[in-house]
Formats: sequence, C-alpha cells, structure tokens
Amino acid sequence: MFYMKPCRFHRKDSTKDVIDNLVYVINCMLEKEGNAKNGIGFMACMNDWKMGNFEVNYCYQFMMALQSLVVPVAVELFLIVNPPSWFGGIWKIMKPMLAPSFRKKVKVIKEPMLESYLMEGYQQYLPDDLETGTVDTFQLARDFVTYRKQVEAGNVQLNAKSASHDDDGESIFSSSEGSRPTSTFRSFDSSVSRSTDDSDIFSTFGSNSSHEFENEDDDASIHCSIDGTADDATLEI
Repeated sequence: MFYMKPCRFHRKDSTKDVIDNLVYVINCMLEKEGNAKNGIGFMACMNDWKMGNFEVNYCYQFMMALQSLVVPVAVELFLIVNPPSWFGGIWKIMKPMLAPSFRKKVKVIKEPMLESYLMEGYQQYLPDDLETGTVDTFQLARDFVTYRKQVEAGNVQLNAKSASHDDDGESIFSSSEGSRPTSTFRSFDSSVSRSTDDSDIFSTFGSNSSHEFENEDDDASIHCSIDGTADDATLEI
C-alpha cells in the first residue's frame, strides 16, 4: 500500500519533484513480484488538507501517474481517507481526469471504514498521521530512505515476495478488477501526454466557461477558465 499525506504539498513546491518522487516510490514497490503482477493500493490521508495544498496541474499529473500513463503500474484501490466536507468541489475537478474504470477503484471514506478494505491488524503498519495508526510516520520515512540507499549501493538483495500480500499469500487490499501483470519499467518523462479521451472535462465544466472553488476553512480559492472547445481549448488556473 502506497501511503501519502497531501497536506505536505504546497503550491510553491516543484510539481516535477513530487511526481518524480511518486514514480520512484512506485518503481520501488514494483520491484516486488507480487506488486508488479497484482497491482498496488494507494492511500491518501486527507487530515489537515486545505485548498492551499491543491493545484490543478499537480493533481492532473499525479492522476496520470496513478493510471499508468507515466509508470506502468496497476493501482487496484485508491483510498481517499478523511476528506474535508467541501471535497465535493475538488472531486468535480478530479473526476474528468480519471478513466471510468479507474473511478470505480476510488473510495472516499472516513477512517473507521479502513477495516473494510485492509487486512486484519493493519493498524500495526499504519502511520500515526491517522488516529488508528501506531507507527511513527517520520521514522518510517527515515527507514525507507536508509534502506533505499543500501539498495542503490548494491548492499541489499531484494526479496521477490510482494509486501502487498500477507504470509498466506492473500492480498491485504480489495481489488475491484482483475490483476494485470507488469514486467517492464520505464523512467519518468515529464513530457508524457494523456492518450485517453480528455473530453470529459468539458462535459463537466463546459466550453468557454469559468469556475471558482473556495475553501470555507482556508483563505484560498481556485479559479478555472476554459477557452474554446474540447478539440481546441486552453485551461487556465
């Protein structure tokens, strides 16, 4: 399970750095044979998240990566945990970025519902960013960096058994679709473009339109302007 806390991103941060980091960690997960064959889960802890942590281009690139358009990964479950009450406005922006098949894998839930998607005893692996988590979040990050340094230096032999499965071989997260094998890796390419149909964004917002999204709990807002049609348009943020 890939875990992140989106409130740690700010608009002044480099989107490329964030996406490069995302792709690196995904590729690390895909070194495990089970993850490459059966896919991974992704969890976004939305605690402390405000409008100032959201940026449309960052969101778009992130969603493209999770849909295997940047790195060949099969995300079989995407948990959005503890979103704010006004998240519906953000979902209107996100939804057109997602293929219909991927939307079915997205679950917007409160923390108590995690037990419906994760294996028994998941709390002992969950970062303490979440109320039910018991593991020091920053220690997890430090341990990962230390471990990867050893791997990159050739001092660690990777275990082919997937961390996405328990000792009995059962998946620790639910999958809404069949597994897809992945046998090759490729590095992040910042020039990658979406190959699927993007016209949904126009069916949601409309051509030549303008939209404003505000956060009741934060002094921030997002203004979206679409000039033109689905065939020839400019999206301004």
